[in-house]
Amino acid sequence: MKIKKFSIFLFFLIISINCFLDKNQNIYSDLYKILNDDNHPLAACSLGIIKNGKIIFYDTVGYKQINNDDSSQNIKANHKTKFRIASISKLFTSIAIFQLVEKGLVDLETDISNYLGF
Repeated sequence: MKIKKFSIFLFFLIISINCFLDKNQNIYSDLYKILNDDNHPLAACSLGIIKNGKIIFYDTVGYKQINNDDSSQNIKANHKTKFRIASISKLFTSIAIFQLVEKGLVDLETDISNYLGF
């Protein structure tokens, strides 16, 4: 399990470096093969990198459905695969709040009830 998590982390790290340096194509293709291995399916994940308001990289790897009893029924993820947002909304909320802090519209030391009208 730790190797799978490390492989996924390493995949995204290499992709990020690759997008900015345009190098390491062999490493990317090797990791892509590992993460899309039919014999050892991994859960799907997507990565998008936006630079200057434009998508410069987007890819999806892994499987959206894994059947441990019959691997022929595994379904690979693609760019149309829908993912549950889960707890990632906390990340979006915190980024939005800190953007308001940077603009001087919110003070982190002020009681939250002042902003919510309680």
